[in-house]
Amino acid sequence: MSAMMAAGSEQVVIRASAPALTDGLSDCVVDIAFLLLVAGACLLYSKFQRASAVTGSPKQRHRDPDDQMSTTDGGSESGATPASTPRTTSGNGAAAPLRPRQASDSGRWEALHTKPTIGDIGRRLTHLLIEADSVDRILRLVFTDGEHMTDAHLATAIHRLARLDRRARTDIHTPAPRCDMAFRKLLTLIKAQAESDGFAPQGLANVIAALAALQVPSADCESLMAPLMAGVQAKANNCTPHALASIVYAVATMDVKTAPVELLRHWCLKTLSGCRPADLSNIAIGFVKLGVSDSEFLESIAEACTSSIAKFRHGDLSNVARAFGMAQYKHDALLAAFVASVLPVASRMSCGCLSTVAWCFARVQVRDCELLQAVASGCVGKIERIRGDELADALWACAEETWGYLRIGQGWPRTGRE
Repeated sequence: MSAMMAAGSEQVVIRASAPALTDGLSDCVVDIAFLLLVAGACLLYSKFQRASAVTGSPKQRHRDPDDQMSTTDGGSESGATPASTPRTTSGNGAAAPLRPRQASDSGRWEALHTKPTIGDIGRRLTHLLIEADSVDRILRLVFTDGEHMTDAHLATAIHRLARLDRRARTDIHTPAPRCDMAFRKLLTLIKAQAESDGFAPQGLANVIAALAALQVPSADCESLMAPLMAGVQAKANNCTPHALASIVYAVATMDVKTAPVELLRHWCLKTLSGCRPADLSNIAIGFVKLGVSDSEFLESIAEACTSSIAKFRHGDLSNVARAFGMAQYKHDALLAAFVASVLPVASRMSCGCLSTVAWCFARVQVRDCELLQAVASGCVGKIERIRGDELADALWACAEETWGYLRIGQGWPRTGRE
């Protein structure tokens, strides 16, 4: 009996101590799991530190080797090289000096974010100028970073400004950029560049053409044109045919008194074979406006235009016709090429081009009834869009044509549709 009581009491003791034993084991498991978690985190952190020391950050990997830190985190502050870091050697085998390690993390950050070089600034400015899609963005860039701009940046800025301003001024409420303070700064920078190092030939042409397109006041142009024309005189022999044509047309538009006209004429005649149709038309109208209308020059221009008349756009055709009409120079082959080009497409040509061609024929006193009929039909079909000067040219050409027939006693011209 006593034995049974002892066994029963022992079972009670074991059952009473079972919950306490279970709680102790749970706490031990939690502690072990926490320690394993901490150990794993420390292991991962140490691996990350070693990987960073070997490979470096992305900014360190792409930097100039001369700017990288010369010691690892285990190196001494005096600049001694640890055994794990190989020293670079110069050409004679001697060890090259190493830069001291940065003293703090802030110094290391400054080493990674160094001040941009002049090349970086230039590339950034080029990208921003090309991507600028408004006059305001270009002027703001000139105002803030104009001092860092080279001759190429200045030429690009004013060239882009002229192209964008042409579209911006379609709205009558949009002010012209030449009234802006930043534009005045741009003109000052261009003048300083022209007086010092100058511009490349194409940049020079872009600047002069942009000044003409922006209609810069003559008071500002007079101070600018002197150094620019000096650059033209020095670099005309290196200019492409397109650059020469742009300079001639712009100079004629602005009526620059100091332009080296004879020098430009010489080089334009030498490069006529490489001119595009637009270049030929700009050269023709530009030189005639500048007063160059000698037979040698006009004959060369006429022959070049006649050989490539099929490639001319309507605007180019109009400029050439205007030039030869102003000079009153009769070139039979060119006039025949005009007729052959106008007649098939007269219904698609603008009133300005049609009236200019008719005006040219009337000025050189060449009468062509078929051409006049095509011009009249084309203008009548677009009469609601014709401008006053275009209508005046067409009416004057018709009147001159009619008066010519009456004057020589041939009566009214017959078109077959009486």
